Amino acid sequence: MGLNTVLLVEDDASVQETLRRWLAESGRAVVACRTFHEAKAYLTFNTPDLLITDIRLQEYNGLQLVVHMGGKRPDASCLVITGHDDPVLRKDAELLHARYLVKPIKRSDFLAEIEYLAEADDRSNAGDFAVTRGFGSGEKRMH
Repeated sequence: MGLNTVLLVEDDASVQETLRRWLAESGRAVVACRTFHEAKAYLTFNTPDLLITDIRLQEYNGLQLVVHMGGKRPDASCLVITGHDDPVLRKDAELLHARYLVKPIKRSDFLAEIEYLAEADDRSNAGDFAVTRGFGSGEKRMH
């Protein structure tokens, strides 16, 4: 199982607790933050295997955390979640190579996304993927 350490950024306490529990039950260590500033401070000194962030974090956009994570680790695995599906934000997430889920999220859908990202990360670490991009541009290609 890849993606063992997860940074979860969600400002809604009940959603955060539910996602944290699902991740913990799947065997992952979770660091949970409620604000953009908490998450950015954590990322200053740590590089988790996976970033999961809400898009709307008070006056900030969670995609800024995706960019920050990508600056630290260009092949970063990221999942953005939102309660307001927006085609522009969806496209922005795709351009940053982040997965995108709309709330409410079913446990099975959430864990399927995590497993998809973990399998991609495992293949990447095994050399099955050639990283042909800097973060935010280009794409990963399978060999």
